Amino acid sequence: MTMLQIEKDSPQTIEEARRKFILLKQNIERVKSDPAKRHGFAMYTLGYLAALLIHRLVSQEVHDQLNRELDATLEEIKKDLGL
Repeated sequence: MTMLQIEKDSPQTIEEARRKFILLKQNIERVKSDPAKRHGFAMYTLGYLAALLIHRLVSQEVHDQLNRELDATLEEIKKDLGL
């Protein structure tokens, strides 16, 4: 049986994660008056990053960097919403 080779920390995987941050901002903008939905979108994005690590698509170092970028995105969103 041939094993599928998956590249850890591939640029495509990292870029897709960063696209999730853009989607997060767009989704939160749509539901800005609903704190529960804003939280749900943030948790979805956090779960996506966790899945990348669990399935060994990114290293711990890249996961940590993406989490820092997510934190910065969330801070930017809070600022934009005046929270």
